[in-house]
Amino acid sequence: MEAAPAIIDDLQRFAYEFGIRLEAARMTIELTPGEMCKLLGCARSTYTSYIRGDSMIAAHRLAPLVARGISCDYLLFGTTLAPNPETEAKLKANEAAARVDRETPTNKGRRDL
Repeated sequence: MEAAPAIIDDLQRFAYEFGIRLEAARMTIELTPGEMCKLLGCARSTYTSYIRGDSMIAAHRLAPLVARGISCDYLLFGTTLAPNPETEAKLKANEAAARVDRETPTNKGRRDL
């Protein structure tokens, strides 16, 4: 049984937005992509798949980010319940930078949604 196109679109949009927030989190905690891969326990190609929105990370892999002050609420839904004002400001600025980076045509290999 195939999923309805609207459901697929919703899942693709969710994964796309998650990828942007994951990249913003990496920039916020000032890690290189390689360091982020080590932190999450994944290969570089897997991390690239996450930030492109091609696949979703398992929830347990987010624990190291939570330990560094990045909430799952932010990563998954873009919201913070009890934000640290400094971290929230950095996340928002880095989310904007990650969005520009994702949506500029010079970034070959990244898909448009």
